[in-house]
Amino acid sequence: MATRLSTGKARNASSAAHKGRGRKAPSVDTNPLSYDRTDPFTALNVLRTLLASLPSRIGGCQFRLSAEEHRLSMHLLTIVEPFVGLEPSRRTLERQPTEILDAIVFHLDSKRDLLALALSCRRLHTIIFPRHYDYRDVRCKVSSLSVWNHLIVHRALARNVRRLEILDERSTEALSVPSDILVSETDLESTDDELAMHTKQERYLVSALSRMSALHSFVWSCNHSPISIDNIWPILLRCQTLKQVGINDNLIFTPVALAGPDSGRKRQLIMPALKMISLQSTKHAYGASKNPDMSRISSMLTNCPILESLDIGYTPRRNPGFFNPVMDDFLLCGRWPHLRSLSLSNLWCSPHAGFDATATFLFAHSQLETLHLDISFGAGAPGGAAPRRPFMLPPNSLPRLRELRASKEIANAVLECPCDAPGGRPLETIKGVRLSGSTWDQVFFANLRIFGASLKRLELAGWNEMDDIKRLVECVPQLAWLDIGKRAGSGVTNAVLQAHTSKPAPLITTNFVEWAALLANMSNLATFHGARFFYEVASTSTAAVPLSISDRSRVRKNDEVASMLAWKCPKLRRLDHWEEGSGKVIVLLRDGDKHLDRRYMSEFPLSIAPQDDGSGVVPAPTEAPEPAPITDNEVGEYREQDRFLPIANVSRIMKSAVPGTAKISREAKECVQECVSEFISFITSEAAEKCQLEKRKTIGGEDILYAMVTLGFENYAETLKIHLAKLRQVGISIPVSSFVPPSSIDVLANSTKLLETTSVPETEGTSQLRSHKTCGHRTVTSTRPGAHTLAAILSSFDARLVKLEKSILPLYTSTQQLTRRARNIESALMKIDEIASYQEGIAAEEALILRGRFYSPQPGQLEEYMEVLQRMNATIAFGNLDGSVRDTARIIETGAKKLIQLYTKQVAEASSGSPINGPDFEPMPFPSATLDALRPLVEFLRTLPLPPTHPSHPAAPAIQAALKEAQKGYGDMRGSWLRKCLEIYGKRVAERAGTIDGVSAGREFGTFLENILNVAEEEYGLLAVLVPLPSAANIASTYNTLITPLVSLFSSTLSSLSTQVKRSLHKYTLLALSLFSCLTSHQTQWDEVMCRPGNRNENELKEGLQGIRATCQRSFPEFLADIKIAASSNRGELSTGVMDVTQTTVEYLERLPEIREAVIAVLQTLGDGNWKMGEGAQVGKSGRSTETDNQRILEHFVYDVISMILGTLQTMSRSNRRPAFGSIFLLNNVSYLLSHLLLRPKSPEIPALLSKPAQDMLQSNFRTAKAAYFDSNFSPLLQTLADDKDKSKSATKEKFTRFFDLFDEVTERHQLARVLHEDDEGRNTVSEEAVKLVVPSLQRFIQRNLGKDFSKNPKKYIKMSADEVESLIKMFYLETNSAVLPPAEQATNNLLIQAGWSR
Repeated sequence: MATRLSTGKARNASSAAHKGRGRKAPSVDTNPLSYDRTDPFTALNVLRTLLASLPSRIGGCQFRLSAEEHRLSMHLLTIVEPFVGLEPSRRTLERQPTEILDAIVFHLDSKRDLLALALSCRRLHTIIFPRHYDYRDVRCKVSSLSVWNHLIVHRALARNVRRLEILDERSTEALSVPSDILVSETDLESTDDELAMHTKQERYLVSALSRMSALHSFVWSCNHSPISIDNIWPILLRCQTLKQVGINDNLIFTPVALAGPDSGRKRQLIMPALKMISLQSTKHAYGASKNPDMSRISSMLTNCPILESLDIGYTPRRNPGFFNPVMDDFLLCGRWPHLRSLSLSNLWCSPHAGFDATATFLFAHSQLETLHLDISFGAGAPGGAAPRRPFMLPPNSLPRLRELRASKEIANAVLECPCDAPGGRPLETIKGVRLSGSTWDQVFFANLRIFGASLKRLELAGWNEMDDIKRLVECVPQLAWLDIGKRAGSGVTNAVLQAHTSKPAPLITTNFVEWAALLANMSNLATFHGARFFYEVASTSTAAVPLSISDRSRVRKNDEVASMLAWKCPKLRRLDHWEEGSGKVIVLLRDGDKHLDRRYMSEFPLSIAPQDDGSGVVPAPTEAPEPAPITDNEVGEYREQDRFLPIANVSRIMKSAVPGTAKISREAKECVQECVSEFISFITSEAAEKCQLEKRKTIGGEDILYAMVTLGFENYAETLKIHLAKLRQVGISIPVSSFVPPSSIDVLANSTKLLETTSVPETEGTSQLRSHKTCGHRTVTSTRPGAHTLAAILSSFDARLVKLEKSILPLYTSTQQLTRRARNIESALMKIDEIASYQEGIAAEEALILRGRFYSPQPGQLEEYMEVLQRMNATIAFGNLDGSVRDTARIIETGAKKLIQLYTKQVAEASSGSPINGPDFEPMPFPSATLDALRPLVEFLRTLPLPPTHPSHPAAPAIQAALKEAQKGYGDMRGSWLRKCLEIYGKRVAERAGTIDGVSAGREFGTFLENILNVAEEEYGLLAVLVPLPSAANIASTYNTLITPLVSLFSSTLSSLSTQVKRSLHKYTLLALSLFSCLTSHQTQWDEVMCRPGNRNENELKEGLQGIRATCQRSFPEFLADIKIAASSNRGELSTGVMDVTQTTVEYLERLPEIREAVIAVLQTLGDGNWKMGEGAQVGKSGRSTETDNQRILEHFVYDVISMILGTLQTMSRSNRRPAFGSIFLLNNVSYLLSHLLLRPKSPEIPALLSKPAQDMLQSNFRTAKAAYFDSNFSPLLQTLADDKDKSKSATKEKFTRFFDLFDEVTERHQLARVLHEDDEGRNTVSEEAVKLVVPSLQRFIQRNLGKDFSKNPKKYIKMSADEVESLIKMFYLETNSAVLPPAEQATNNLLIQAGWSR
């Protein structure tokens, strides 16, 4: 405190006050410009802070605001107020603060969109004009300092510039600057130093450009100024929104200065949005270099990583000493992975590195679709080096190329380059190829014939001979667009002709018949350029001034040409106009073209291939000079009846073909007369042309037959050929006509037409031109003197006619003006009546909707109902928001909701009923009748007013809400119906999984999953047709709603199968693997059908796949553990047959090939060897190896399975208390494994699972088991017969007794236990080996002891002979060896079986 208090009490109070203010109040910035008007939350928080600080103030300042704080609080209230306190109905767009509206308008780039938004209401109009609309596109010069200064001062306005074009100082183009900027300002532009002025202009331009933070397009055409683009480019690099750049300056082709030592340390800026760039030189010499360089362009393009379109063009200089830029380094180093369009013009490559650099560059840019390549490869080394090698591309170059403009050599390289893309290279357009008649043309034609099947458009730069065009047509007859360019030598001929005449030389192609026959080979040809067939006329439409006689002659000739071309080429539409370089084309219209004006000329833009002279004009090829048009003095005359056959003859022939009582009208006779005469003239004209070509003067019968065949009347020609032969046999001579030279024929034909047209004054509506429609009508015989006489008569008549026309013309012009005014008045009155009746009709329709039959629309009345709503919508679109308009909007809302209810009802009917319950799933498509009924309804619902399209429409929000609800209902109903159709098959899959084998059950689930995906994909296709809100977001939301029941059905079915597998994994191991295989194969389709269309992040199939994968990983160790546990679970006496564990193992291995990929995938995930975790193996990184071969890891697992089952069988055999029976058990089981897995498998794929060690292990164990079997069953027999020291009779008797007792035990043992029951071949082998082992020893023992008389009765001890023993041993291995047992032995066997032994 400033004042110090002396009393202690005051001092205490002061200290207390300081303690109370120990926490300083937050400071508030009182500058109103510091707060953004678009951020109401910050304004509200600052206002609360300012008010909360009032109670803590001391003295008289408490609860008071200073002047600055008061001003700030009022400003904050104006920011917060628009966002609070308004009813929802008043919170419209136009009531938002100006700053928010300005921020919204800022995001509209197109001036058309800005204009549409500005016309919606006055508030937006005041914001858009001129703040945004006038600033979107700015076109001015560097010297426009007032523009740059205005943008520097008003930074917010500079942000609104989207396109900036800087013109040349000498340009005469109109400037485009905002209306509130003065074009010139004396204070800024006045200076005495011109160099300082240029520096000032550059400084202002750079400063203004740096403030254009939202610039999208920049064009630089400032050629005559010291300001360099090098000073502008760094500023453009900072503009992150720039998408398109065009630079037209010679300085970009000048060499760049060497970079300093510290230049590489600077961080390189990139332009993340720039996709199109055009770099061109100009025709002016200012700034041009004699040795242009590409280094500056390369350094500029390194800042454009996502470039999609690149256009570099250099204008060649005609002065000596100038060269074109070298492209070698640019092609070697330049790479843009997203490049789609490339144009390189007038550039040069070295002869050594140019080929490889160009080929490598094109191979690296596989995304190119448009390629314009005008590169010249330098000549060979001086001194006559070897010829240049042909240009070649690496295989699979340019796989997406669609348009190519290049030389013939490069076009051949592209066509010959192999492409492995599906469907081949989609090349459709080739431009710039010149046919010169050389051997390279033959190569080009051969490539077109082989690789040009996809070509649709071909634009040549020139051609030499007509044969070149014929060969071209034979190679690519499928062309739809053909431009042959200019013919070689046509420019010289044209110049010579112009030197001798005052008018331009005629370049009309006279042999149009030959051209028409050639073009007829291309059935799809729609456009043909390069040859002009039509003569120039003053006007092609009837006007106040009539056509002259020469123009009429040209019109008739043009009609003749058009008729011929239209007849020969049924699809031909566009041809060259007689005005060269005017941009006009001739359009042929046929009778079906009712929507076009009935004229054959139109101003369509003509696409012309670039020429060598740079003019861009393709002169037409020059043929033989066309004769001059028919003049007035050459006009002849003949009567109209001379053109037709006598009508009496026609009538007589017609009467002979009808009954005698029938009558024929005069009109019918005249019609047939004209048709027959036209037909005869048509045939005769073709025959006359043939005679003219053969230089003959008489038309014969063969000429008539030739004409009929040529014109397509083959059927008539065959009959007439027979008739002609018969007439010649009789000896009748048939003179057809005398041939008249074509010039006189044309004169007579044209004179007749002119006489017909000059019988009345030539005014609009009275002209009666009766011209021939074909090339015929040359059947009149006349002579040249008569034609000249008639021409002289007509010339005088034409002079008088012209005088008459000049006197009538003013009167006719005045009459036409009065007629137009009368028509305008009549049209205005009709429009007034129409508007009045329209308003009356609207009132009647409103009453009709509220009270009449349309209140509940029916499907048959939809069209009329929708027309009523559409007309009522039109009244709201142009009305004010008064009470009547709101009432109309409520009526429209009611009608729209009724239509939406009808839409929901029809969808519900199509999604109800009883699904098909057959053995296989049969999809139930959307009913075609309902679909046809819904299409027009949905199309109309899409035209209803919505807030985005009709922001001022009162009913738009309610209609949008109703449409969203209906669309959501569509998804619910269709999804429930599809689940109902598929649910029974899901239950069937889950129920059958426990009754069929696991692999088949997994396949059934795969079929079920595929049905779900197919149904979902089909429904997604219907969404684009049947939903009323077709935006991408709405379709995605509806699709998510639709597939939710399907996803739930899939999850529940998979969950039940997973539960079943987990409950008994040893039983359903194959089912788990089959499910894993099914889910893996459908994972990609699930992503494309279920996730991407609806933008879903959830992936139920992936989650289920993870659970099944974990189960499958657990199944392999548990399977091995189950095999190992089988040895301990069967202690004691065992059956000698094949064990269940053996059969289960064989069945498991037999089914592995069917699910091989799934097994390998799970084993790879588990790791090689990690399935032996039950034996103490540890799971670690050492077990996993991504490089392990798939076949190898599968063989390792199968080896471990076989090793485990063999070990288990050996353990079980050893645990048997009777080794002899244990050996039979082991032999039977090992033989079963060997037979089913290796020797006689069910499938040839099963042995492929066994590695060489596994096969050796099986065979070795089988041999060991067989040896154990012989050792335990037959070795004791051989031991009794072995020689020993005791050779007494009693010892011999004991040996025989012991042998046959043991043999009886072996016999009883084999009667109880079958050996190799299912292996016939194995039994025979064991039988033979047993006989060879026992019988020879017994024979030798008997023979040795029979001579010693060891007993008086040897048969008492020798119970069976060796042959009987052999027979009995063989009976051990017969399939029915137990059917002949004695009753006592059978009883013994029964007791043994009851004791635990079983067969």
